[in-house]
Parts: sequence; structure tokens; C-alpha cells
Amino acid sequence: MRRATSEFVWSDLKEGIIVRTRIISKAGWALLVTLLLAGIAYTCPPGSIAGTGDMVMTPFGPVIVESCVTESGGTTTFTYQITSVARGPLGLCGFQIPGLGAFTTTSTSEPLGLTGSITEASGCATWWVWKGSGTEILPGGLATFSISVDAPATPTTREAFLTFCDGTKESVNVLAPSACADITDDPYAGCFCGEGSLPCESTESFEGEGTRINMLGLDRQVLAVCSASWVRHGWSFGIEDVDRYDFSLDIDGVPVDLKQRIFCVPGEIAGGAHLASQWFVQFPPEYFEAGRMYGFVASWLDYGAGPAVSVIFSRRVEVQVLPCLVPVPLPPLSPLLPDLVVEIGELACECAWTPQQKLECRLSIPVLVTNEGERASKKTSLRVAVERDTTVRSIPELAPSEEFELTIKATVEADPGLTGPCSLEVEAEVDFSHVVEESNEENNTDTACCQ
Repeated sequence: MRRATSEFVWSDLKEGIIVRTRIISKAGWALLVTLLLAGIAYTCPPGSIAGTGDMVMTPFGPVIVESCVTESGGTTTFTYQITSVARGPLGLCGFQIPGLGAFTTTSTSEPLGLTGSITEASGCATWWVWKGSGTEILPGGLATFSISVDAPATPTTREAFLTFCDGTKESVNVLAPSACADITDDPYAGCFCGEGSLPCESTESFEGEGTRINMLGLDRQVLAVCSASWVRHGWSFGIEDVDRYDFSLDIDGVPVDLKQRIFCVPGEIAGGAHLASQWFVQFPPEYFEAGRMYGFVASWLDYGAGPAVSVIFSRRVEVQVLPCLVPVPLPPLSPLLPDLVVEIGELACECAWTPQQKLECRLSIPVLVTNEGERASKKTSLRVAVERDTTVRSIPELAPSEEFELTIKATVEADPGLTGPCSLEVEAEVDFSHVVEESNEENNTDTACCQ
């Protein structure tokens, strides 16, 4: 687990999680898995409460992993059958299963050549690890592993790891135990059991209603008085002691009562876990007064080893609260005008940490501008914004139904604090300076997400 540095960090459930792309189409994978599972792989016995299969390609050929879950006498057993469809003998030297939460393991089993061990981490992860000199799996042959636990164990899909004796390491999706009954298959959902005590709490990133006030965003933000609003910030998975770090928020000098949520999910290495601490608040509509400017001040705090507290980072954001206006119906628009429509194509996003520990993203943004009106449009401009980076390009005159395509390249420093369905937003607006009189002024903007 990465140790927290002297710089502040914030809750980002995606940080530190490596997504590996397998080079094969989704349709190809689905067909191949279906054929192999139907013809070769082990199937779960009758009475199983859950079962699933996944496949991974090795340099020697496919390997299928089938997960089966059964219950008997208060004990839940997870069985894993590994089938080799490789063209020759395959040596398996390691297998790792992560569980969410704390468990009492009653028994394990493994094939000859591998020995099992159990490791716990931070009250939120239990690792079952088998390793040794290796077991040989012949083409069409099986290697069987199982774990039995007497704690509550809800099957959830998680990433397990296979280590082959040639040094190759691959990941595969399996059903793993969770001590939280309401856990989801979201890889960023955790199950926190404190110091191994019950009950355990399922945790996911807080998503509020209405407008998010982002204390790492613009210096001045706008909120409609009739809209709900919320704040969420904290310390990321780099921390080791959640009690050491704190977050505070005040509005016009008055402290805000925040709720805390602790996250904990298994790490990528057996025995490791990712801890995070998050604070949030939800404001109802009409909570703030229209026409006022509020000063929000957020502070990331470190209590250190002693009683003194250090302010690692503090930031002020001004929030302007506007009245909610009733829209006035517009008169019918003339169809005998140009109508410029902008559309963002499929984004290409590549993000990586720089040596300076900044998250840098490179984007390729395809944009299509079409004149869907009845008359030619004048020459105008296109504005593409990514975070605080803005690019402007010229758009030539376009005849009715004529299209103009271009691709914008952008490199931006991303904010790791943004979570949820859209971690980096791209906005394109054509004719942003209103040079062209159009039959429809409401379709000049399009947005897309770089996730």
C-alpha cells in the first residue's frame, strides 16, 4: 500500500487500479468462451447458489476458470476449477483469490504441488493464496481449488490472479466471498469490517443529488437556489491510518457538519489493501439564499503522530447563488436559416502519472459539424474545452447538409479527485460567439466523457 506523502490527496476510487486490455474483440471473446465452456469446462454441480466462468489467453492457449458456490450447514464453499485448453502441458505455480471483509476459514483444498495460505489486510480484505513448485495441467485437464468459510459470504465478482511456472501472470474474473450482503460487483465497492469486527459495512463512493460543489474546481462556481447541492472530498487510497487524516469545510466561517465514509478494497498484491477516507454533505434545495455569494473553505488536515494538527492544503471557492427563472417560450423559429449541429465522436484517452506525480491525460477528440438548416452558414468558430484547456478552430462556410470534420489533440493535467461516471469532461461548442443566425440555437453544444 502506498504511503501518504506530505502533499494532500483526495478520494478517487479508480486510483491505483490497473485496467488491462486483452487484445480481442468482445464478440470474439463471448463466442470463444461460450464454445469452450459448453464443450470442455467443468460445470457447477446441482444445488449451487451461484456459478460463472471466465477465460484468459496464455502464450500456450486458453485457460478457463469456473467458479461455483455452495452452502451446507452454515458453511459457504467456493470451488474453482481451472481447465487448460492449451496445446501442451501447462505448469501452474500460483493462484490468488481476494475476499472482501474478514472471514473465518474452516478449510481449503488445492492440487498437489501447491500449498495454501491466508492473509488479511486492514479489516477489509482476505487473501487466499496457493503457491509452490507447481502443478501440471494437461490439455483438457483440471486443477481444483476450494475455500470454505463460516462467516456470511455473499458471492461477488472480483479479479483473481493466475501465476504460471514460466513467470507469466494473468488475471481472471471469479466469484469471491464478501462479508457484506449488499455488495455490488462494482470493482470500486468495498466491504469494511473495522479491525475485523462485525458487522461489516458495504461502501461505495457517495454521489449526491443536484449540483456538485467541487472544492478543487473553479475559483468561482454557480448554483441555482432551487437546485440541491453537495460536496465530497477526502484522502485517497494512499493512506495507512484513516484516523490520522481529516477534512473540514466551512461556509462563511461557519463549520459544516460532514459525514465520513471509510473505503477499503483488496489491493493488487496478496496481503495489500487500499484504504480511503471520504467526507460528504448533501444540501437540500433552497438551503442557500438567492443573490448571495458564499465563501466555501476546504482544508485537508494531518494530525501526525502528536496532538498538533497540520493543514496540508486549504482552498477557498466562491459560490454565487442565482434565482431560478421561469423560461419564456420562444417564438417558432424560421426553417429558412442555417442550423449548425456539433457532435463529438469516439474519444481516445490515455492517462498516466508523470514523474512529478501528476495525472496527465492525452486526448484525441474527433468533432463533426453539420449544417442541418435550409441555407448556407457563414464562416464561424468551434471551441473545444477539456478541464481548463480550451482550443478554438475555424469552421468554413457550409452549404445545407454539408459536413466538416476535424480532430482536436489536447494534453491536460487531470484532477484525480473527480470520480463517478465521467472523470474528465469534454465540451464542444460551434458558433460560440453567435456569428450565425440559426433556426435552432439549442443544438450547438455536445459533451463527452473520458473515463
